[in-house]
Amino acid sequence: MASRKWLHDDGGTMPARAADDGSRAKRWRDAERRGKQRGGRAAAARAMAAIPAAARHDNELRRDR
Repeated sequence: MASRKWLHDDGGTMPARAADDGSRAKRWRDAERRGKQRGGRAAAARAMAAIPAAARHDNELRRDR
Protein backbone atom coordinates (compact mmCIF):
# COMPACT_ATOMS: atom_id res chain seq x y z
CA MET A 1 0.00 0.00 0.00
CA ALA A 2 2.85 2.34 0.79
CA SER A 3 4.19 2.17 -2.76
CA ARG A 4 0.77 2.57 -4.34
CA LYS A 5 0.21 6.07 -3.00
CA TRP A 6 3.16 7.36 -5.05
CA LEU A 7 1.69 6.21 -8.37
CA HIS A 8 -0.65 9.15 -8.79
CA ASP A 9 0.62 12.45 -7.51
CA ASP A 10 -2.44 14.32 -6.31
CA GLY A 11 -0.37 16.97 -4.59
CA GLY A 12 -1.30 15.69 -1.15
CA THR A 13 0.93 12.62 -1.07
CA MET A 14 4.30 14.15 -1.90
CA PRO A 15 5.14 17.11 0.35
CA ALA A 16 8.83 16.92 -0.53
CA ARG A 17 8.16 17.93 -4.15
CA ALA A 18 5.40 20.39 -3.30
CA ALA A 19 7.78 23.32 -3.72
CA ASP A 20 8.45 22.44 -7.40
CA ASP A 21 5.38 24.17 -8.80
CA GLY A 22 3.12 26.75 -7.21
CA SER A 23 -0.19 25.02 -7.80
CA ARG A 24 0.90 21.78 -6.16
CA ALA A 25 2.32 23.66 -3.19
CA LYS A 26 -0.92 25.60 -2.87
CA ARG A 27 -3.01 22.44 -3.06
CA TRP A 28 -0.81 20.83 -0.41
CA ARG A 29 -1.20 23.83 1.92
CA ASP A 30 -4.95 23.92 1.30
CA ALA A 31 -5.22 20.23 2.11
CA GLU A 32 -3.23 20.81 5.30
CA ARG A 33 -5.53 23.66 6.25
CA ARG A 34 -8.64 21.62 5.59
CA GLY A 35 -7.22 18.77 7.64
CA LYS A 36 -6.90 16.57 4.54
CA GLN A 37 -10.64 16.00 4.56
CA ARG A 38 -10.71 14.86 0.92
CA GLY A 39 -8.61 11.74 1.32
CA GLY A 40 -6.22 9.78 3.44
CA ARG A 41 -6.84 7.96 6.68
CA ALA A 42 -9.51 10.30 8.06
CA ALA A 43 -11.81 9.73 5.10
CA ALA A 44 -11.14 6.01 5.14
CA ALA A 45 -11.89 5.87 8.85
CA ARG A 46 -15.12 7.79 8.35
CA ALA A 47 -16.13 5.49 5.51
CA MET A 48 -15.40 2.43 7.62
CA ALA A 49 -17.31 3.84 10.59
CA ALA A 50 -20.36 4.38 8.39
CA ILE A 51 -20.52 0.65 7.56
CA PRO A 52 -21.87 -1.58 10.34
CA ALA A 53 -19.23 -4.02 11.57
CA ALA A 54 -21.30 -7.09 10.62
CA ALA A 55 -21.72 -5.98 7.01
CA ARG A 56 -18.05 -5.06 6.78
CA HIS A 57 -17.01 -8.48 8.05
CA ASP A 58 -19.38 -10.18 5.60
CA ASN A 59 -17.96 -8.18 2.69
CA GLU A 60 -14.41 -9.06 3.64
CA LEU A 61 -15.30 -12.76 3.73
CA ARG A 62 -16.94 -12.47 0.31
CA ARG A 63 -13.96 -10.67 -1.15
CA ASP A 64 -11.59 -13.45 -0.09
CA ARG A 65 -13.54 -16.11 -1.93
